[in-house]
Amino acid sequence: MEIEGREKIWEMAEKLNELHMKEKNNNQATERYKLIVSETTWILWKCRNESVICQNEIQPSQIKSRWVAEMNNRIKIKYVKNLKKKEEDKSKSIKSFK
Repeated sequence: MEIEGREKIWEMAEKLNELHMKEKNNNQATERYKLIVSETTWILWKCRNESVICQNEIQPSQIKSRWVAEMNNRIKIKYVKNLKKKEEDKSKSIKSFK
């Protein structure tokens, strides 16, 4: 079964990935790409199952809003992890200085 709006979601995923293609760190770019692809696939799979198993019709706008919400959530999680890491590094620096 085909999910209506699927192509649009993949276009949005591609644009999101292209926003940060200028990074010098190839590992970060690869990790971000894997995250975007896996989260996009997961959301589309869940929507398809909801449509087939639960027989709920899912509108493209619903898929888009779910995708945007999940990408924002992942960005927030990554941001918090980076802040914690910086704080830990700072704490280690202070301890090593003493």
